[in-house]
Amino acid sequence: NSDFVKKTFINQGWDPEKIHVVYTGIDNEFLKAVHPRKFNLNTSQDLKMLFAGDFGPRKGAEFLIHALKKINDLPWQLEIVGNIDPIISQRFDSFISDSRVKITGFLPRLQLAECMSSSDIFIFPSLAEGSARVVFMAMACGCYVLTTPNSGSIVRDGIHGTLTPPGDAKALEESIRKVLTLNRNIIAQVGKKNAAVI
Repeated sequence: NSDFVKKTFINQGWDPEKIHVVYTGIDNEFLKAVHPRKFNLNTSQDLKMLFAGDFGPRKGAEFLIHALKKINDLPWQLEIVGNIDPIISQRFDSFISDSRVKITGFLPRLQLAECMSSSDIFIFPSLAEGSARVVFMAMACGCYVLTTPNSGSIVRDGIHGTLTPPGDAKALEESIRKVLTLNRNIIAQVGKKNAAVI
């Protein structure tokens, strides 16, 4: 269900001619909940980043935390929708309690659509997925996406957002810095294109 998964099959010796990729996309019920959005072009407001999913090791939570802890010279805010892995909450209590971090917890999908539609950047530094549907959902809601090639998404670097290497906190920090300093119009244009693609 993704080019990423296809590559894992090829790496295991499968014949590429026998492997066909079909992305599953997202369902119509979620799409019905996505309303046209107004993009935040107000430069006096901090860009809003959103993570959705289980905030744990496989999703790259530790690398995201290390990256954001280094960014104190730029304004940022992160909302986490989903469960916080107990290991992460114990090891990184000071980050979880940072005033720039908002923990929302689990949201039903239709409320998640509203949350995504009010976010500028969807950040998902996963180490391994089949094909993360949540990335498609964020694109449908008009988010600029910062993710890894291992998320199994259709995100292309510089077109749908930014791809960053998995498991590399320094590279993730640099990617976040670049996105946070992008012109708001560029973020909005990418978001509009992403919604149209989905």
